[in-house]
Amino acid sequence: SFGVQYPEAVVIFIKKIWRKIFFKKTDCFVLQGINAVNYIKEFSNNKEVFIATNTVDDIFEISKTELINKYDNLDTIKIIFAGSLIKRKGFDILLNSLDLLSKKSLNRKYKVNIIGEGEELKKKIPNVNYLGFKQLSEFSAYIKESHITIVPSRTDINPLIMIEAIKSGNIILCSKYVENHPEIVRSNGIIIEDLKSESLC
Repeated sequence: SFGVQYPEAVVIFIKKIWRKIFFKKTDCFVLQGINAVNYIKEFSNNKEVFIATNTVDDIFEISKTELINKYDNLDTIKIIFAGSLIKRKGFDILLNSLDLLSKKSLNRKYKVNIIGEGEELKKKIPNVNYLGFKQLSEFSAYIKESHITIVPSRTDINPLIMIEAIKSGNIILCSKYVENHPEIVRSNGIIIEDLKSESLC
């Protein structure tokens, strides 16, 4: 029913059943990038494919002046994670990484905002703020004032956070399992090949 949050394992099982039905009855696919094309071909290699780049609201767009000001005289680095607080999104890896980071002696101050809800426990870690669910206008304000967006997913087909981050002028730190990274991450971020807590520090 509406408002019920099902365990991640149940959601994954339902998605697998849905995909089998969906792919069987579909004539062609409109997809957002090369990794999505390769993913679909694993399930249905004989269907026609068209690529159409995904996008998000202009509310995330920042001007050139805002971008310069954001990184000028940087005192505190603002980091953001936005998404479901579940293992598939790598939330447990992120928290372990932030725990390790809090024990290091750093030359610069930092603050981490975590936006979203989920089944994983929220560990109390210095410099980490759990903000819960935010409406679009609030969320866009947080990401636009951030400097680094972290997307440590174990699997993620086309997370909009990647596009929201690039429109907001953020540096992107994402795992190689974030499927739209070839279209988004170039000199503006880092792709984590070995997805573990130490790799994010």
